[in-house]
Amino acid sequence: MKNLATLPNNHVLDKDENLYLYFQLGDNKYALNIWQMVEIIKLPLLDYPQKLANNVVGLLNYNNFTINILDLRFYLNIKVAPYSVSNQLLIVKTDETIFGLIIDKVEDIIYLEQSKIEYFPCAGDTKIIEFMYKKEHETISIINLCAVEEVIKQGVPLSDIDIPSLFPKDDDSRYKLMQRNNALFEKSNASLGTNIFAQDRFISFSLNENIYCINVEYVKEVLKNFLITPIPCNLDYVAGVIALRGDFITVVDTKTLLGINENASNIASMGSKNSLIIIEVPDYQIGFLVDELFSIINIAEDLIKKKSNNQNKYTLSEVILEDKFYTILDIKNILSDEKFFIEDN
Repeated sequence: MKNLATLPNNHVLDKDENLYLYFQLGDNKYALNIWQMVEIIKLPLLDYPQKLANNVVGLLNYNNFTINILDLRFYLNIKVAPYSVSNQLLIVKTDETIFGLIIDKVEDIIYLEQSKIEYFPCAGDTKIIEFMYKKEHETISIINLCAVEEVIKQGVPLSDIDIPSLFPKDDDSRYKLMQRNNALFEKSNASLGTNIFAQDRFISFSLNENIYCINVEYVKEVLKNFLITPIPCNLDYVAGVIALRGDFITVVDTKTLLGINENASNIASMGSKNSLIIIEVPDYQIGFLVDELFSIINIAEDLIKKKSNNQNKYTLSEVILEDKFYTILDIKNILSDEKFFIEDN
């Protein structure tokens, strides 16, 4: 018997070095290693005490930790525009600490190809921009979080600017920011005692109108532009294969596999419209075709309840976060299912 996911794997890459979350900050694009991400949230109301360190823009009570909130624009000589309820907050971590970064908008999850990386000499002791990455017609600056951590420790002063004046003052905006604080507080109480560095992270995506997610520990990379080559196969849930850096990877039509795709379409022509999540476990690589990728979310272990009898056998759990319903897929069950094994002949 042979597993459908067992394919030549001549070039195994370290996930820590290749998968990045990239985002917009002013008119520029930046990215950071996805494995340093804890959570992406909408900007809440921050505390700004009188004795606040002069290198942060505020404090936030996050999961019973008081964390520093920074705006990288102050250290990158970028004009800092006033904040609004549309701003997002990246909760990130290093080996030693956890803090937040105010950004404009998360754009995508990208895979960095070594040939498109450009290193450059950097003046000064704090090298916040580690290297540049060429993505099609734009350049993305890669953030070195360890250098940002050093900025916090050294207390590098910000520009002479009234920080509180950057935050919205109108009643409607402040009410929304406060509501987000309340939601964070309730979430913290629900997961009291949970180690923030051990929380599970999941990549979320859509299938039809529903939201699903997969634990990022299984995710090697994600693709948006790809070409699926059909192969002679009588398995309706196999869309074909893709060639990726010398490897051939089987692509699964996830909707058909889960039984939620009644009218199968021509998957081979959908590479430009869909996204592909490449799953990697020991000795296996396989691609799962999805409609749209969203973001990385945190789901505390105590929220992942035992599945009910009416759930799909490929489903690990179902959770509700911020009024959204997420179905967590059980990758171990999926890849060990007899459907993924065929006779060698």
